[in-house]
Amino acid sequence: MKKIFTLLFLSGLLAAQTYSIGDTVKDFSKEICSNGEGDLSLYSYNGGENGGEHHVIWINLFATW
Repeated sequence: MKKIFTLLFLSGLLAAQTYSIGDTVKDFSKEICSNGEGDLSLYSYNGGENGGEHHVIWINLFATW
């Protein structure tokens, strides 16, 4: 049982590694508020897309089940 759990855990980590340092993330946009006023787009923080103003973005995602 312990070996199966370890194998499943490690395979989950390997499958979760989509991006690494230096990769370009595809653009996506989401509404900021539920009332629909304003959108958040990753490309608005990209210096190559927004006229040279570069930003570093730290995204934390938390979920509880």
